[in-house]
Amino acid sequence: MLSTAVFALLCVPGPASELHAPRDTQASIAVTEANADGPTVLVIGHTTADGNAGAYAARQIAGWQVSAGKLVVTWDAPLAGPGHLTEQAPWDIIREHRPDWLVELRDDYDYHRSIPASTGATVAASDSPGEALVQRILDAANTLVDDEDEQFVPMSAQLPDGSLALEARRRFGTHHLALTTTVKDDIRLPIRTRLQRVMVREFLAALDMLPDGASASAIASPAPDAINVAIYDGKGAVSSSGHAPPWIERSMAHLPDMTVNRIDGVDIAAGALDGFDAVIFGGGHAKDQAKGLGDGGRDAVREFVEAGGGYLGICAGAFLVMEKYDWGLQILDARKRDPDHTYTGSGIVKAELTERGREILGGEPGLLDTKYSGGPILWPADDDDIPDFEPLFIFRTERPKKGVPKGLMIGSPAIVAAPFGGGRVVAFSPHCERHPGPQDLFWNAIRWAAKRPRR
Repeated sequence: MLSTAVFALLCVPGPASELHAPRDTQASIAVTEANADGPTVLVIGHTTADGNAGAYAARQIAGWQVSAGKLVVTWDAPLAGPGHLTEQAPWDIIREHRPDWLVELRDDYDYHRSIPASTGATVAASDSPGEALVQRILDAANTLVDDEDEQFVPMSAQLPDGSLALEARRRFGTHHLALTTTVKDDIRLPIRTRLQRVMVREFLAALDMLPDGASASAIASPAPDAINVAIYDGKGAVSSSGHAPPWIERSMAHLPDMTVNRIDGVDIAAGALDGFDAVIFGGGHAKDQAKGLGDGGRDAVREFVEAGGGYLGICAGAFLVMEKYDWGLQILDARKRDPDHTYTGSGIVKAELTERGREILGGEPGLLDTKYSGGPILWPADDDDIPDFEPLFIFRTERPKKGVPKGLMIGSPAIVAAPFGGGRVVAFSPHCERHPGPQDLFWNAIRWAAKRPRR
């Protein structure tokens, strides 16, 4: 039986007579239209007080191609609170495109089946035309959810007065569908976005809008001229000192020439890297990252780089590529300088760019501060089957852990770069992505790995 709840939906800004041209907004929009006739579907991805999977998933599907009809996607609409529109943009999009369907993607705080006041893990249709699709969407989502208590359930949405969805229905006959994931139990962002992509893909397929073979694994950049960067956010991606994918993402958020998506080993094994220019593996635990990738994911990363993609490894992500470890990627001809010791010290150290480092990364001569937190002390492994690396940044001081011989870190490479197949690999021992950086070295390393000019 369908349960009922009132959704916190986008609200129309003021009386209907006051709806007019959009003001400045942070909302982004992508429109894909096929030659063949079909329905118009508007997908709105929300950032709410509970999570941002809706906005992420919308951005990830914004570049999908359709074989019939028109797909309009908007995301990152500014919200004063959950579901309360502060900008005009989404209503103007509805007025312009007059969609047959409005699909909203969002997170909520708990499972609806456990806490009825929450809409988490639900598929909700607000009118009868949607109900015929609900079970199909539920079945698709629940193939990814093993625990029966965490599976998606149907729900009917009572549209409150003033909501964007209700006004769209009254004016244009637009049907409404809400696909809601939950952040309960700290479900990772890539899992939530994957669930939402799978549900949207199933919905569009039911409307005969997708070409044969269209996959929910496809993550297509809505900005094809930008550098599309994937950040690994799966098993092993969080370190004991708190280094995690959001740190990397925040350091890149302001860069106009890059788009960023967080993905995991399941996405990578399914082919998601096909839509990216570079992938970043940050701090955490390298062996757990390898487990999170699995054999299929490791092969996919190697094939991605061999085919021309860029790889950036920071700390654990640098350990992951070293030739030394047969459980890893083995795409960098490097080993630990001292096989008997792994540096686990932590603190600010000084390092200096090489001439080649200044060519690739920019920067000026002299000593620069950077944060070291147990990254590898890299040394050539002399494997004839893997290209040699070039040192770009050299440690000039050190922070060794008690009991570790002094001097191993001084003069060792802090950042190295090398080709692998048609692609490029950059390995960071320190955390240049965070204060005190130097962050511009990190950003230019991404550009170099993606074969774009530095800034």
